Amino acid sequence: MKKIILGILISSSVLVSGCGNELLAIESSNDYRWQRFMNDTEFDKVSNGMSYMDVVRTAGGAGKKQKSGTYLWHDELLITRGYELQFKEDKVIDKKIVELHGAVTDEDDAE
Repeated sequence: MKKIILGILISSSVLVSGCGNELLAIESSNDYRWQRFMNDTEFDKVSNGMSYMDVVRTAGGAGKKQKSGTYLWHDELLITRGYELQFKEDKVIDKKIVELHGAVTDEDDAE
């Protein structure tokens, strides 16, 4: 029984660390640190049904978890823009471009 439990624990840790190693490999493959963020072209490639790791591969880096099922990737160039993706059961169900803190709005321009 102990051997079975040990086998399950080892298998589980390999699966969990395997995902982490893939993420590290993806982010390490970028020539520049900012390439782990997302850009418009990469955002356009994201479609409903893609897994979180598919999006990570597309963007070249991991998103920052905002709340359960929602992740944010910062824009590669604009610090006031981000890309918010919503996942359900590890599949993209919604995506949108969001303004981040400090973004100038039309109302600000009118003043």
